[in-house]
Order: sequence, then C-alpha cells, then structure tokens
Amino acid sequence: MASSPLISPSSDQRFWSALRGRVDSLLEHRNRVNPIEQQCVRDSGLGKRLREDSALLIRGFDSIASSLSRLTNTLDYAAQGVNDLARSSVTEQLQRENQTTEDGEETEPKAKKQCNSPQVLAEDKNEKENQVDNAAGSEKLNLARKLAVSLATKASSLTQELKLMKSELCFVQERCVLLEEDNKRLRDGIETGLRPEEDDLGTL
Repeated sequence: MASSPLISPSSDQRFWSALRGRVDSLLEHRNRVNPIEQQCVRDSGLGKRLREDSALLIRGFDSIASSLSRLTNTLDYAAQGVNDLARSSVTEQLQRENQTTEDGEETEPKAKKQCNSPQVLAEDKNEKENQVDNAAGSEKLNLARKLAVSLATKASSLTQELKLMKSELCFVQERCVLLEEDNKRLRDGIETGLRPEEDDLGTL
C-alpha cells in the first residue's frame, strides 16, 4: 500500500503565506477602488437630484411669473379704469359747476328776492354737501389710482426678479448635467482600469 506524500512544515507555511498575501492584495485593491466608485455613485445621484429639483423649481417659477404677468395686466387695466373714472368725475364736476353758474346768472334777480326763503337755504345746503361728497370721492379715486399703479410696479419688479432666478437655475441645471457626464466618464474609466489620477477630470 503506497503511503500519501508528506507535506513539510516549510512548504505548508509558504502556501498559507502566499494565499494570505494574495487575499490581502485583493482586499487592498477593493478598498482602494470602492470609495471612488461609491463617491461617483453619490455624486451622480446628487447631480440627478439637483437637476430634477432645478427643473421643478423652474416650472414653479414659470407658473408664478405667468400669474404675476396676468396680475400686472389686471392692475394696469384697473389703473386705466381708475384714471378714466377720475377724468369722468372731473368732467361731470366741471359740467355741474358750469350749469350751476349759468343757473345762478339766470335766477339772480329771483334769488335776491327769495334769498331768505327756506327752499333756497335747503338747496344751498344740499349743493354744499354734494360738493363735499364729490371732493371726497375724487380723493378716494386718486388714492385708488396710486395704489393700482404701485401694485402694478411691484408686480413687474417681481416678474423681473423671477426671470433672473430662473436664469440662474437654468445655469445650475446645465452644470448638474455636466457633472453627471463627468461622473459617468469617471465610472467608465474605473471599470476599464483607468486610474482616476490618469483621467482628465482628476487633473483639473
């Protein structure tokens, strides 16, 4: 019966030493590559999220800008309406004053005779009250016109600011796309064995 070959302690030690060295080498290589790959994945995911968030914000700003544009147009129409109403009120007031002057000239002889009558005194009182009401109405119209113009100006300013923010977000979105492409090239380089320091992105 043939005996099995004996393994000497020295050969056994060399075998385990070589195996351990190979395992250590593999572990070291994996630990060196994995953080880079994980960083690429994280950067890619972050760039994608930033791009999606930027697109969402841009759509939101488009909606807000559209609403502000409609509000500006509405306020412009309101200001124009207030101006027309104010001009109409002033015209009517002037016509009433002219009519009152003409009537006063025609009825002056009678007014001298009836200046102390209760009817004349009541008419004078009503006329003064109407003048006060007209003055108050004109003042309110002027305030409404100024308010409408102020709101229209603020809405226009907000629209311009939103356009500027939209432009900046578009730049951020384009930058995210470029970063995502750079990360993809870096991942492809790692998979093909190209070290990061040999890649163009790593030298920037």
